[in-house]
Amino acid sequence: MVIFLQRTFTSLVHAHAGRTQGARSDETTLRFVSPHNLVVRPHSAAPKGTIMIVTVTRFILLLLLSLLVGTMFCIWIGFNPANLSASAYVEQQQNAIHAFNTLLPTIGAVCILLTAGLAYGAHSDLRVRYLHAAAAICLVVAAVVTRFGNQPINTVVMTWTAQAPAVNWIELRDAWWQWHIVRSVAGIGALVLTFMAVLTSKRAPM
Repeated sequence: MVIFLQRTFTSLVHAHAGRTQGARSDETTLRFVSPHNLVVRPHSAAPKGTIMIVTVTRFILLLLLSLLVGTMFCIWIGFNPANLSASAYVEQQQNAIHAFNTLLPTIGAVCILLTAGLAYGAHSDLRVRYLHAAAAICLVVAAVVTRFGNQPINTVVMTWTAQAPAVNWIELRDAWWQWHIVRSVAGIGALVLTFMAVLTSKRAPM
């Protein structure tokens, strides 16, 4: 009888210990899956169509901007008119005006629109948005300098002849060159900022 009571008591103790351990395990499980420990991951991936549009837009922007800034840089490095005679300067400048006076501003306008569009659409990455916005500002500066600095002088130069340039042709030549350096620096800044925006952007940019 005593042995039976001992065994019964021992069984009850073990059963109580098992229930206590199970309760603690359940409590631990509840704590683990409590709302405070749950991490909700929002669906941040952009649709494939949107990613493709952004990728194509970036490609077109980098291509056009590289052509634009490359042309400006080549003129800056290779076409300094300081040592040209009056007739040589007029011929060179008029030839460049015929080639670039409409083409480059048009490319620049397209680049401004594309850059502004990418800045506006970069909702999920403020760093990319600010870089594109800064690049757009640099392009606007280059455009303003071109429109109100270089192109008025171009209009005057187109009225000259190689044999009879204006009396103040050196003054106008130097002014045009200084404005060109300003817009070239702005264009290079825009290109650098655009590359930074593209290289640091997330896979899902929109």
